[in-house]
Amino acid sequence: MISYMTKKKIGAYTCMRKLNDILAKSNGETLIEHMTYVLSVFRSIKEGYPDIPKIVGVKDFFEHLFCALFFHDVGKIAEGFQENMATFGYRHEILSACVLNGLPIEEDYKNCILLAILTHHKSFNTLDTKFATDSDEGKKRYDNKVMELEANLNALKEYCDLFEAYQKRYLGYVPYTFELNSPEYWINGFKIAKQYLRLNHIQLWDRSKHLVNSTYSLLLKGFVQICDHIGSANKTEINYAVKDIKKMFNFKEYKCIQKDALESIGHTSLIAPTGFGKTEAALFWSDVNQNMSYARRVFYVLPFTASINAMYTRLKKQLDNYDKDMVTMKHSKVAYYLYNEIEGDTYWNKIKNVQKIKDLSNKMYCPYKICTPFQLIKAFFKVKGFQMIVSEMTQGLFILDEIHAYDARTTALMVGTLTYIKEKLKGTILIMSATLPTFLIKIFKKILGENHHIITVPKKELQQICRHRVEIVEGNIFDTIDLIREQLKDNQRVLVICNTVERAQEVYKELSLVINKQERALLHSRFIVKDRTTIEKELKNKRLLVGTQAIEVSLDISYDVLFTEPAPIDALIQRFGRVNRYGLQNERIAKVHILTQGSKNDKYIYDPELVEKTIQILQKVDMLYEDKIQDLVDQVYGDGFKEKDEEKYWDTLKAFEAIDMMVYEEGQPEDFYKMFDAVEIVPHQFRLDYEECIKEKRYLDALGYTLNITHRQYVRCRDNHQLEKNRHHIFLNAVYDDEIGLQMNEKNSTMWD
Repeated sequence: MISYMTKKKIGAYTCMRKLNDILAKSNGETLIEHMTYVLSVFRSIKEGYPDIPKIVGVKDFFEHLFCALFFHDVGKIAEGFQENMATFGYRHEILSACVLNGLPIEEDYKNCILLAILTHHKSFNTLDTKFATDSDEGKKRYDNKVMELEANLNALKEYCDLFEAYQKRYLGYVPYTFELNSPEYWINGFKIAKQYLRLNHIQLWDRSKHLVNSTYSLLLKGFVQICDHIGSANKTEINYAVKDIKKMFNFKEYKCIQKDALESIGHTSLIAPTGFGKTEAALFWSDVNQNMSYARRVFYVLPFTASINAMYTRLKKQLDNYDKDMVTMKHSKVAYYLYNEIEGDTYWNKIKNVQKIKDLSNKMYCPYKICTPFQLIKAFFKVKGFQMIVSEMTQGLFILDEIHAYDARTTALMVGTLTYIKEKLKGTILIMSATLPTFLIKIFKKILGENHHIITVPKKELQQICRHRVEIVEGNIFDTIDLIREQLKDNQRVLVICNTVERAQEVYKELSLVINKQERALLHSRFIVKDRTTIEKELKNKRLLVGTQAIEVSLDISYDVLFTEPAPIDALIQRFGRVNRYGLQNERIAKVHILTQGSKNDKYIYDPELVEKTIQILQKVDMLYEDKIQDLVDQVYGDGFKEKDEEKYWDTLKAFEAIDMMVYEEGQPEDFYKMFDAVEIVPHQFRLDYEECIKEKRYLDALGYTLNITHRQYVRCRDNHQLEKNRHHIFLNAVYDDEIGLQMNEKNSTMWD
């Protein structure tokens, strides 16, 4: 048994400062001021999440969290820290752990509190590497720093004397008493924590069953960090969700799926056609599934950054009428998007505003968070701060839109993530899509449960809805160029979707001669961030839009006619959804032309067997009534993934389930990021601009010149001697145009040979 009465004689120092003089931040914020913010946030979370003690199985969870927060920064009272925070050269968390032996709490719980304090900034391994007290030198350094804490013993006593009063103020009652022991009885908390972790590592085959690696310990550390981070932003509470979100939309009447959503308590699946009001239905569902305090965080998960940006803009406009800081978003390029939205200011003022918004997005502050699935999944690869991510997800409301859009691997990762969220964190899940094969419905049914709510549009109503007329066209997309030109001359708004970037670029060049530049656009993944952001903003004003799969999901656009290369049925249905989107109101029927031939590189994107089966089935369809779509999807997909994808699904799920959630062991970031088939490059013509931005530390401006290519494309360009590297980035010698994008197969002859 590890004893908290380990005695250590500490040399005497003259007491110097009073509590009111003790600083917590270099900006002059005192320890008392900081703790007022931190404990106010704690109170807000305690009031908003009364069920957490039941979830973690420890009725005193909030009392333990209070103790961890009250003591987490007392190490800053050390005289060396007060004299010069920048040169203190030690971790205040290690000193904060010295005084915990006076806490009248069961030893196992006290050790978890100790670990939460020690690791609220740095991982335990980092602390152990740099500040271990095992060696004579480490022990001597530790003793000297403890003497600096003892130097301000009066201030430390003053602070500890507030323990009971602060419990009364922020907990509402006084569960514990605390009396600061004399320094000779202080403990080496870091050494005790290290022994405790080592003891459990050796003795337990399944460490996840021990308290130190339980949901209790995970959330204890996570909420310590959350309260500290939000308090450090000078916030005193978390924002709560909108009460009665129906008033925000003020609809005169609700569509059937919206009515059903307002009555669906618990896990739900929603399948309805594009343009049928699924977003509003999802928000109504989140409203009726809130707790009494409206504290549950709402995670709106979308597959692509373009759709996330669009949803963020849409919801922010609506929610800002209710209150500020209600909605935020997370994806890899979010900083640039936010930066680009700010007009008429200097770079550095923009950066301050972006950093403020981004900081809040990383905290449990805004109640509505729009993100990619990987922002949830990464917590289970234990990236830095994963405890905060998991804590924020506790009792969350998860809306997964366009769930069909994920490949077998991502689907498996989401299944594992959602299972953990449901079972361990008691989150509530809504899965929705316009097209969801029955085999996927069965997969998610195992997560949601046999009795979960199912929202669909009544079959009678679907039988009356027809927005598209299917026309299968023999040949490839170039065989229809003349027909597309005729449609444009007839003042039709035309959408053309290709399966590869190269094909989209070729088609766009062909069509650019018949329509002026202001009325046309090309959208795909090989534009630099700056140009793609501009294009996405102006999509609604274009009569001709040519693009790739980037157009398929969640963009609120509507065209009169579609020409598309062949793809699996679910992808085609999504493409149809960008045409005659509002036909429900005007009873129009639009033609969707599907070519029978794609390009030779389509096999790298879609399973040829699925594509061929889709064409065969659609050849029998003329008027595409909505009630037929589910049957068409199931005819193509049959019983499930193809053999290769089936294997990938189960291998990924098995690997995910093998991940242990050891609270104090961080994973390797590369384990998470290697899942992404992306290499960031800069077209060589922007090299000087990019390097100037880096030199001037204008990193967001530099980001605007980047784009991603796949690893396969990277290898090809490397072998073709098109790449040049420096310590900041990779430059690619290929033709780039702000209207066409990167043309990888064309070297720029003005660059190097």
